[in-house]
Amino acid sequence: MKNFIQFSLAMLMMVFMLNLVGSFTLYAASVEMEPQVAILTDFVGVVKLKTVGNTEWVPVKSNKTLITGDTIFTGDFSSASIVFYDGSRMALYSNTTITVSELRGNENYSSNFFLLKQWWGEIRNRVKRLVDSVSCYEVESPTAVTAVLCCRQWSHSG
Repeated sequence: MKNFIQFSLAMLMMVFMLNLVGSFTLYAASVEMEPQVAILTDFVGVVKLKTVGNTEWVPVKSNKTLITGDTIFTGDFSSASIVFYDGSRMALYSNTTITVSELRGNENYSSNFFLLKQWWGEIRNRVKRLVDSVSCYEVESPTAVTAVLCCRQWSHSG
């Protein structure tokens, strides 16, 4: 009976320690993740930007830094690219609207979290390898047809 109680206490202590270490790891990962930026570049035709907090579309003439909340629009026969801080790229084709919902990563870019909202249009993604289970590259869309081949993704919405 004494061995059973010692074994039970040891198991209970191990479960407690695993939960504590796991909670600390999750907390540390969330603390390390800092807001990041992306660059809007490679313009052809009409490309407009609505920055967070503004209601008006502004034509884009040169490379622009994007942050969480910014929305990009490409007009007829127009295109642009978004280059993310880890080297991943998103090509936006004609009549596409994308909102940057969230960009986070740690300081050495080993963990990244990209969340974008595709309202309509066509995009092509070239995603750098995600090296851990915390990293995520996600494009949300109301209706989408998506094909993923290796690290390339095509998406058409609307």
